[in-house]
Amino acid sequence: LRTAHKFIVIAPSATQSDSNVTCDLESYKQRGWCRAELLAKVCGSGSRELYFVHGKVEELAVQLASWHSVNDSLFVFEGDFTNPLDKEQLVAPVLGLYSSLLKRSNVRPATQMQQRSTRVRSLSNSRRAFTEFSSIYFDTVTDHVLKLIHNNRARFFPKTHVVDASVEVTPANATARAKMSATTERELFGSLVLRMEQRVLDVLAQTPPSSRTDSSSTRNFIC
Repeated sequence: LRTAHKFIVIAPSATQSDSNVTCDLESYKQRGWCRAELLAKVCGSGSRELYFVHGKVEELAVQLASWHSVNDSLFVFEGDFTNPLDKEQLVAPVLGLYSSLLKRSNVRPATQMQQRSTRVRSLSNSRRAFTEFSSIYFDTVTDHVLKLIHNNRARFFPKTHVVDASVEVTPANATARAKMSATTERELFGSLVLRMEQRVLDVLAQTPPSSRTDSSSTRNFIC
């Protein structure tokens, strides 16, 4: 998806025969896995060449998506998941997408004075402390997706999530489900985001500017 020339979402209005639930473009945007693929698209090439085909089957409309029509649908972990444990499978892919954005933007480390200034602004804006200790200086970042992520870090990278004890066991999540204790709060990102950001800075510091191409692998940027 990151390298797709065009991305077309086909989401006509329809009603599920078993549940009588209406499925359409809005329900597509609410699904967690669908949000993940939208995030992959905009992280790779922005919202350009992104199309929504929606409406009644007899009168489908083709809409060229704008940034404002997709940004609220990029909060992957606020989407709906049939199985909440699927969120844990998306931690590494989302970190990989984020690391590629940081690398492409050639982010630089924040000085101690800049970090203090950021902490003061965060407190004055009643933000959560989640963003206070990033080692990256974000004030000069121009990428729309990266700015959206930075301004909503707690929403993009929840440290934990709550799983209902009645979650169905499947072969894909049997191991994780078996490890669940009486509590239902499980780790998602924890401290991975800050560790990955520092890793990106360390690798960029050792990489010549001419070698910082977006096509290179992101595996070295994931802790």
